[in-house]
Amino acid sequence: MRKISLKIKNLNLYFYDESFNQNNDFLTSTNTKSQNYHVLIFLDSRGFSLKSKKNLIAFFKKKFKKKKYLIISRPLEMTTWASLINFLKLNKKITYKYLITNMGFNDFTPKKRKLALNVQKQTRLLLEKRTKIEYLEKYTDKKNIKINLYNVNFSKNFVNILNSQLPSKKLVLINTPPLKKKIIFTTRARPNSFFKMIKATIKFNKKIKTLSTINFLTFDNNDTYDGVHYTNDGYTKIFKALNKLIFLNK
Repeated sequence: MRKISLKIKNLNLYFYDESFNQNNDFLTSTNTKSQNYHVLIFLDSRGFSLKSKKNLIAFFKKKFKKKKYLIISRPLEMTTWASLINFLKLNKKITYKYLITNMGFNDFTPKKRKLALNVQKQTRLLLEKRTKIEYLEKYTDKKNIKINLYNVNFSKNFVNILNSQLPSKKLVLINTPPLKKKIIFTTRARPNSFFKMIKATIKFNKKIKTLSTINFLTFDNNDTYDGVHYTNDGYTKIFKALNKLIFLNK
């Protein structure tokens, strides 16, 4: 792991990983050359969807078009709570009135060992004690290939460390929506541990101290096509919840 940099307008942004996300959902946007923003928005892959016309990035650009904003969407393949904390530590010149994020999903959901190792390594700037990688289950994919799935077991103090370093009085957290029981996705089957860890994500995020945490009722196939990314209906629900936070416009 090392400090890597990205230039956007006249600003160098720094992240902690070996490389940037190489997929099409790594997006950044700002409407100012200033480093003093009304809102800093830091998202994982759910900020953008290749199968939906709507997305959070376009929504935020329109919502804050008269305010100074910086939007960063999935800069790292595994964009996690540690990714955000490391970004804040490495970019102390940036100031903002509000920080909006949807972190937590990649911290807990089942993943291949290589990705679990990446999540673990990102926490090294945060945790004195090393986290543990735990085996969850064996999963057979569409090609009938068996894959071992893992998760990172963070220390019990992880949430306290996050709360001590996050700007709670500025933080707006979009929590992961719970999924309907026995939901089936035609685009991609999900292992049993996926649903268990969705619940773990939601429970953990509720312990994060924030200015406002947006929690949702159950999402079904009308709201998400794969259990991760949202449909137009799913995004609409998120937009409505965000628009209720009137203070964000001030």
